[in-house]
Amino acid sequence: MGYTLYDALIDWDLSRSDVAAPLKPGLATGWSVDEAEKTRWTIRLRPGVRFHDGSLVDADAIVWNLDKVFNKDAPQYSPAVVAQVLWRLPGIASYRKIDAMTVEITTKGPDATLPYQLAGLMIASPARWRDAGSWQAFARNPSGTGPWTAAESRDRRGGEGDALVWHLELPDPLRPGGGQTPAGGGRLRADKPLHLRFMISTSGSGQMYPLPMNEFVQQNLADVGVKLDLEVLEWQALRARRDAGGAKGAGSKGIDAINNSWNSMDPLSAFLRHVDSTATPPAGLNWGFLNDPELDKLAAEARETFDPKAQDAVLAKIDTRMVDQADWIFVVHDVNPRAVTNKVSGLVEAQSWYVDFSPVSVPRTATVNPARPWRTAARR
Repeated sequence: MGYTLYDALIDWDLSRSDVAAPLKPGLATGWSVDEAEKTRWTIRLRPGVRFHDGSLVDADAIVWNLDKVFNKDAPQYSPAVVAQVLWRLPGIASYRKIDAMTVEITTKGPDATLPYQLAGLMIASPARWRDAGSWQAFARNPSGTGPWTAAESRDRRGGEGDALVWHLELPDPLRPGGGQTPAGGGRLRADKPLHLRFMISTSGSGQMYPLPMNEFVQQNLADVGVKLDLEVLEWQALRARRDAGGAKGAGSKGIDAINNSWNSMDPLSAFLRHVDSTATPPAGLNWGFLNDPELDKLAAEARETFDPKAQDAVLAKIDTRMVDQADWIFVVHDVNPRAVTNKVSGLVEAQSWYVDFSPVSVPRTATVNPARPWRTAARR
């Protein structure tokens, strides 16, 4: 449910379609890195914000949420939560409360990507979790600070197992919330027949139409003498295998490649999670255990480059090398979701992986969420 029910310390600005979506303050009003010691970040929290259950968002709540990922002795620590979140926060070494509304985060080294990392940590209510007693129980009655609140849940049972289906309510109507050839080009032809196996999904987050798309790839490879088998999984099953040891995990035995949609809207998501030789599952998404000293050098340089334009120049070098080395096979670039009926109003086709559903209507009356008064004021 992500950005519907929850906020991060730093959010994405999805209010415009004419520019790439930038970061914006979320539960944090500001963040800064120490100029003398670029591993130490100060995060200043927004005063007066409350979770849907009425409890206060303060430094203790932020530290509690970081503990759910990093502190194995914390009661809220959960391997299931870690599997979903840890790879989003690769740079964090430690953290501490400075005062009631300030948190300090220390990174493992100079890391200009920390703000992007923090955009992936959804902040949940410690009070609601304590009442629930477990994350499983919390999932049935969650509490965040997001523009939507959880109204009801019901179990859905089917062939893929149990699922929890949520009906969400939006209290705040004002919140905007190809083909690649090897280096040198030319035609590729296998002198000796190759037999490969790719792991794909039936559908899923950003996967578009994976079956016909991968059948097209299968046909293309057949034209150059490569036999490709497709192992088809449900999306969550594919993600579980992806994160459980990557290409060296038991679930990926005999798999030569994985078809996985991914966003490319920030340095981490587009490059660093995938090319850093230390970012292998579960701490990263380098599924194939790519180990390229030149890419490692460039990834380190990108992290240590705090000027955005200078960092973009380093990322361009990473992109060029990934293409030249054919580290990935780029199949399709999905740009934006579209509204295909004039009954839908308020949709902003942001240049982002994410869409803000909050201003979208067909149409419907809603009330302002009193927990988020700054959202109302910011959009008058």
